[in-house]
Amino acid sequence: MTDADSVKNVLNVARFCPCYENGQFVCQGFVAGIYDGTEVSNVDELRKSLCVMCSRDINSHGSPIDCSEDNFQDRLVKARELIRLGEQLRSTESESQKLMITRKIDEQRAEMCELCGIPPLPSTEKRLEEQQQRRAKEEKIRLMGSIPREKPSIAEILLNFVEHKYEPTRELVGYEIAEKAIEICSSLRLPSPKEHEIEFPTDYEYADLWEKWHHFCVERHEDGCTLSDNFGKYALRIFLVYIEKEFINQYGKSPEICSFFIGLKSECNNPVAVTFFLREPESNEIKKRR
Repeated sequence: MTDADSVKNVLNVARFCPCYENGQFVCQGFVAGIYDGTEVSNVDELRKSLCVMCSRDINSHGSPIDCSEDNFQDRLVKARELIRLGEQLRSTESESQKLMITRKIDEQRAEMCELCGIPPLPSTEKRLEEQQQRRAKEEKIRLMGSIPREKPSIAEILLNFVEHKYEPTRELVGYEIAEKAIEICSSLRLPSPKEHEIEFPTDYEYADLWEKWHHFCVERHEDGCTLSDNFGKYALRIFLVYIEKEFINQYGKSPEICSFFIGLKSECNNPVAVTFFLREPESNEIKKRR
Protein backbone atom coordinates (compact mmCIF):
# COMPACT_ATOMS: atom_id res chain seq x y z
CA MET A 1 0.00 0.00 0.00
CA THR A 2 1.37 3.44 -0.94
CA ASP A 3 1.76 6.32 1.51
CA ALA A 4 -1.11 8.05 -0.26
CA ASP A 5 -3.36 5.02 0.22
CA SER A 6 -2.36 4.74 3.90
CA VAL A 7 -3.06 8.42 4.52
CA LYS A 8 -6.41 8.14 2.73
CA ASN A 9 -7.47 5.13 4.80
CA VAL A 10 -6.39 6.73 8.08
CA LEU A 11 -8.19 9.95 7.20
CA ASN A 12 -11.34 8.06 6.24
CA VAL A 13 -11.30 6.38 9.65
CA ALA A 14 -10.24 9.44 11.65
CA ARG A 15 -13.02 11.64 10.28
CA PHE A 16 -15.47 9.43 12.19
CA CYS A 17 -13.35 9.15 15.37
CA PRO A 18 -14.48 11.84 17.85
CA CYS A 19 -12.09 13.75 20.08
CA TYR A 20 -13.11 12.90 23.64
CA GLU A 21 -11.43 14.60 26.59
CA ASN A 22 -12.25 14.97 30.30
CA GLY A 23 -15.65 13.33 29.86
CA GLN A 24 -16.72 15.59 26.98
CA PHE A 25 -16.76 15.44 23.19
CA VAL A 26 -14.50 18.17 21.82
CA CYS A 27 -15.28 17.48 18.16
CA GLN A 28 -16.99 14.73 16.18
CA GLY A 29 -14.10 13.68 13.98
CA PHE A 30 -10.59 14.50 12.79
CA VAL A 31 -10.30 16.90 9.84
CA ALA A 32 -6.67 17.19 8.72
CA GLY A 33 -5.09 20.59 8.48
CA ILE A 34 -2.01 21.65 6.53
CA TYR A 35 1.41 20.36 7.60
CA ASP A 36 4.41 22.59 6.92
CA GLY A 37 2.48 24.62 4.33
CA THR A 38 1.46 21.65 2.16
CA GLU A 39 -1.14 18.89 2.06
CA VAL A 40 -0.41 15.95 4.34
CA SER A 41 1.28 13.30 2.17
CA ASN A 42 2.40 10.55 4.58
CA VAL A 43 1.54 9.05 7.95
CA ASP A 44 4.46 10.72 9.77
CA GLU A 45 3.21 14.12 8.67
CA LEU A 46 -0.30 13.08 9.61
CA ARG A 47 0.85 12.46 13.18
CA LYS A 48 1.99 16.08 13.41
CA SER A 49 -1.05 17.54 11.68
CA LEU A 50 -3.67 19.20 13.87
CA CYS A 51 -7.42 18.85 13.46
CA VAL A 52 -8.94 22.02 12.00
CA MET A 53 -12.02 21.48 14.19
CA CYS A 54 -10.39 21.21 17.62
CA SER A 55 -6.64 21.88 17.09
CA ARG A 56 -5.67 18.51 18.59
CA ASP A 57 -3.55 15.81 16.97
CA ILE A 58 -4.92 12.71 15.30
CA ASN A 59 -4.19 10.39 18.24
CA SER A 60 -6.49 12.54 20.37
CA HIS A 61 -9.23 11.11 18.12
CA GLY A 62 -9.18 7.49 19.28
CA SER A 63 -5.57 6.79 18.16
CA PRO A 64 -6.42 5.52 14.65
CA ILE A 65 -2.72 5.32 13.70
CA ASP A 66 -1.47 3.39 16.71
CA CYS A 67 -4.39 1.00 17.25
CA SER A 68 -4.03 -2.70 16.38
CA GLU A 69 -4.35 -3.79 12.76
CA ASP A 70 -7.54 -5.73 13.48
CA ASN A 71 -9.06 -2.75 15.26
CA PHE A 72 -8.09 -0.45 12.40
CA GLN A 73 -9.63 -2.76 9.79
CA ASP A 74 -12.87 -2.90 11.79
CA ARG A 75 -12.89 0.90 11.92
CA LEU A 76 -12.20 1.11 8.21
CA VAL A 77 -15.26 -1.07 7.49
CA LYS A 78 -17.37 1.25 9.66
CA ALA A 79 -15.92 4.34 7.98
CA ARG A 80 -16.73 3.06 4.47
CA GLU A 81 -20.27 2.21 5.57
CA LEU A 82 -20.65 5.70 7.07
CA ILE A 83 -19.41 7.28 3.85
CA ARG A 84 -21.94 5.21 1.88
CA LEU A 85 -24.76 6.16 4.23
CA GLY A 86 -23.76 9.82 4.03
CA GLU A 87 -23.96 9.75 0.23
CA GLN A 88 -27.32 7.98 0.46
CA LEU A 89 -28.60 10.60 2.90
CA ARG A 90 -27.60 13.47 0.60
CA SER A 91 -29.27 11.91 -2.43
CA THR A 92 -32.65 11.08 -0.88
CA GLU A 93 -35.55 13.52 -0.69
CA SER A 94 -37.91 11.38 1.38
CA GLU A 95 -38.11 12.59 4.98
CA SER A 96 -38.92 9.10 6.25
CA GLN A 97 -35.91 7.69 4.37
CA LYS A 98 -33.70 10.44 5.78
CA LEU A 99 -34.83 9.57 9.30
CA MET A 100 -34.14 5.88 8.76
CA ILE A 101 -30.67 6.56 7.29
CA THR A 102 -29.85 9.00 10.10
CA ARG A 103 -30.64 6.33 12.68
CA LYS A 104 -28.38 3.86 10.85
CA ILE A 105 -25.60 6.48 10.84
CA ASP A 106 -26.06 6.94 14.60
CA GLU A 107 -25.77 3.17 15.11
CA GLN A 108 -22.59 2.97 13.01
CA ARG A 109 -21.06 5.95 14.79
CA ALA A 110 -21.86 4.40 18.17
CA GLU A 111 -20.04 1.23 17.09
CA MET A 112 -17.10 3.34 15.85
CA CYS A 113 -16.92 5.02 19.27
CA GLU A 114 -16.88 1.59 20.90
CA LEU A 115 -13.90 0.62 18.71
CA CYS A 116 -12.21 3.86 19.83
CA GLY A 117 -12.83 3.00 23.48
CA ILE A 118 -15.01 6.02 24.19
CA PRO A 119 -18.73 6.51 24.99
CA PRO A 120 -21.16 6.85 22.04
CA LEU A 121 -21.90 10.24 20.58
CA PRO A 122 -25.34 11.68 21.39
CA SER A 123 -27.82 10.72 18.68
CA THR A 124 -28.53 13.13 15.82
CA GLU A 125 -32.06 13.68 17.14
CA LYS A 126 -30.72 14.55 20.59
CA ARG A 127 -28.09 16.91 19.14
CA LEU A 128 -30.73 18.66 17.02
CA GLU A 129 -33.00 18.95 20.05
CA GLU A 130 -30.17 20.47 22.12
CA GLN A 131 -29.35 22.81 19.25
CA GLN A 132 -32.97 23.97 19.06
CA GLN A 133 -33.01 24.51 22.82
CA ARG A 134 -29.82 26.62 22.61
CA ARG A 135 -31.28 28.69 19.79
CA ALA A 136 -34.53 29.17 21.70
CA LYS A 137 -32.59 30.33 24.76
CA GLU A 138 -30.47 32.70 22.64
CA GLU A 139 -33.62 34.12 21.06
CA LYS A 140 -35.23 34.59 24.48
CA ILE A 141 -32.11 36.40 25.71
CA ARG A 142 -32.15 38.59 22.59
CA LEU A 143 -35.78 39.51 23.20
CA MET A 144 -35.00 40.38 26.82
CA GLY A 145 -32.86 43.22 25.54
CA SER A 146 -30.77 45.33 27.88
CA ILE A 147 -30.81 45.51 31.68
CA PRO A 148 -34.23 46.75 32.89
CA ARG A 149 -34.27 50.19 34.46
CA GLU A 150 -37.89 50.47 35.60
CA LYS A 151 -39.09 53.62 37.33
CA PRO A 152 -39.94 53.77 40.08
CA SER A 153 -37.78 50.86 41.16
CA ILE A 154 -38.81 48.48 43.93
CA ALA A 155 -36.49 50.36 46.32
CA GLU A 156 -38.20 53.66 45.45
CA ILE A 157 -41.66 52.08 45.72
CA LEU A 158 -40.96 50.78 49.23
CA LEU A 159 -39.79 54.20 50.43
CA ASN A 160 -42.74 55.88 48.68
CA PHE A 161 -45.06 53.49 50.46
CA VAL A 162 -43.79 54.57 53.87
CA GLU A 163 -43.91 58.26 52.96
CA HIS A 164 -47.50 58.17 51.71
CA LYS A 165 -49.05 55.54 53.98
CA TYR A 166 -47.40 55.94 57.38
CA GLU A 167 -48.27 58.52 60.02
CA PRO A 168 -45.28 60.71 61.02
CA THR A 169 -45.07 59.00 64.39
CA ARG A 170 -44.67 55.59 62.72
CA GLU A 171 -42.46 56.62 59.79
CA LEU A 172 -39.20 55.57 61.45
CA VAL A 173 -40.45 52.00 61.97
CA GLY A 174 -41.77 51.92 58.41
CA TYR A 175 -38.46 53.10 56.94
CA GLU A 176 -36.54 50.50 58.93
CA ILE A 177 -38.74 47.74 57.53
CA ALA A 178 -38.49 49.19 54.00
CA GLU A 179 -34.67 49.36 54.17
CA LYS A 180 -34.47 45.75 55.32
CA ALA A 181 -36.86 44.69 52.55
CA ILE A 182 -34.64 46.47 50.00
CA GLU A 183 -31.60 44.58 51.28
CA ILE A 184 -33.50 41.30 51.03
CA CYS A 185 -34.53 42.07 47.43
CA SER A 186 -30.91 42.66 46.48
CA SER A 187 -29.82 39.18 47.58
CA LEU A 188 -33.06 37.21 47.20
CA ARG A 189 -32.88 33.80 45.54
CA LEU A 190 -36.26 33.10 43.98
CA PRO A 191 -37.56 29.54 43.48
CA SER A 192 -37.62 28.16 39.94
CA PRO A 193 -40.90 28.27 37.96
CA LYS A 194 -41.36 24.51 38.56
CA GLU A 195 -40.97 24.98 42.33
CA HIS A 196 -43.31 27.98 42.24
CA GLU A 197 -45.92 26.06 40.25
CA ILE A 198 -46.26 23.45 43.02
CA GLU A 199 -47.51 26.11 45.45
CA PHE A 200 -49.18 28.43 42.92
CA PRO A 201 -50.39 26.27 39.99
CA THR A 202 -52.51 29.04 38.41
CA ASP A 203 -49.84 31.78 38.44
CA TYR A 204 -48.88 32.02 34.77
CA GLU A 205 -47.01 35.32 35.04
CA TYR A 206 -44.19 34.14 37.28
CA ALA A 207 -42.14 32.06 34.80
CA ASP A 208 -41.38 34.80 32.25
CA LEU A 209 -40.50 37.34 34.91
CA TRP A 210 -38.35 34.79 36.75
CA GLU A 211 -36.43 34.12 33.50
CA LYS A 212 -35.73 37.84 33.15
CA TRP A 213 -34.67 38.20 36.80
CA HIS A 214 -32.49 35.08 36.62
CA HIS A 215 -30.79 36.23 33.42
CA PHE A 216 -29.95 39.75 34.59
CA CYS A 217 -29.53 39.32 38.36
CA VAL A 218 -27.99 35.83 38.56
CA GLU A 219 -26.38 34.85 35.26
CA ARG A 220 -25.18 38.41 34.63
CA HIS A 221 -24.80 39.52 38.25
CA GLU A 222 -21.44 41.09 37.43
CA ASP A 223 -23.34 43.77 35.49
CA GLY A 224 -24.71 45.06 38.81
CA CYS A 225 -28.38 44.43 38.10
CA THR A 226 -30.46 43.89 41.26
CA LEU A 227 -34.14 43.20 41.85
CA SER A 228 -34.50 46.21 44.14
CA ASP A 229 -32.83 48.79 41.88
CA ASN A 230 -33.75 47.62 38.36
CA PHE A 231 -37.21 46.06 38.59
CA GLY A 232 -40.44 47.87 39.45
CA LYS A 233 -44.14 47.51 40.31
CA TYR A 234 -44.87 44.38 38.26
CA ALA A 235 -41.94 42.43 39.75
CA LEU A 236 -42.84 43.59 43.26
CA ARG A 237 -46.41 42.31 42.85
CA ILE A 238 -45.29 38.93 41.44
CA PHE A 239 -42.39 38.35 43.85
CA LEU A 240 -43.86 39.94 46.98
CA VAL A 241 -44.84 36.59 48.49
CA TYR A 242 -41.18 35.52 48.51
CA ILE A 243 -39.89 38.89 49.71
CA GLU A 244 -42.30 38.70 52.66
CA LYS A 245 -41.43 35.07 53.35
CA GLU A 246 -37.69 35.79 53.46
CA PHE A 247 -38.27 38.90 55.57
CA ILE A 248 -40.19 36.90 58.17
CA ASN A 249 -37.53 34.16 58.11
CA GLN A 250 -34.89 36.75 58.98
CA TYR A 251 -36.74 39.15 61.28
CA GLY A 252 -39.76 37.31 62.64
CA LYS A 253 -43.47 38.10 62.40
CA SER A 254 -44.12 41.18 64.55
CA PRO A 255 -47.34 43.25 64.27
CA GLU A 256 -45.37 46.06 62.57
CA ILE A 257 -43.99 43.68 59.93
CA CYS A 258 -47.39 42.10 59.29
CA SER A 259 -49.01 45.54 58.98
CA PHE A 260 -46.31 46.68 56.53
CA PHE A 261 -46.81 43.74 54.14
CA ILE A 262 -50.62 43.77 54.37
CA GLY A 263 -50.59 47.44 53.37
CA LEU A 264 -48.03 46.84 50.63
CA LYS A 265 -50.11 44.01 49.12
CA SER A 266 -53.12 46.33 49.06
CA GLU A 267 -51.06 48.99 47.26
CA CYS A 268 -49.81 46.46 44.69
CA ASN A 269 -53.42 45.66 43.80
CA ASN A 270 -54.36 49.33 43.41
CA PRO A 271 -53.59 50.48 39.84
CA VAL A 272 -53.69 54.19 40.76
CA ALA A 273 -51.79 54.03 44.07
CA VAL A 274 -49.56 57.10 44.60
CA THR A 275 -46.88 54.72 45.86
CA PHE A 276 -46.08 53.86 42.25
CA PHE A 277 -45.46 57.38 41.00
CA LEU A 278 -41.88 58.58 40.67
CA ARG A 279 -40.51 60.10 43.84
CA GLU A 280 -39.89 63.78 44.33
CA PRO A 281 -36.30 65.07 43.78
CA GLU A 282 -35.85 65.35 47.56
CA SER A 283 -35.52 61.68 48.47
CA ASN A 284 -37.03 59.93 51.42
CA GLU A 285 -33.50 59.07 52.50
CA ILE A 286 -32.92 62.77 53.23
CA LYS A 287 -36.28 63.21 54.95
CA LYS A 288 -35.73 60.14 57.07
CA ARG A 289 -32.49 61.47 58.50
CA ARG A 290 -33.80 64.93 59.46
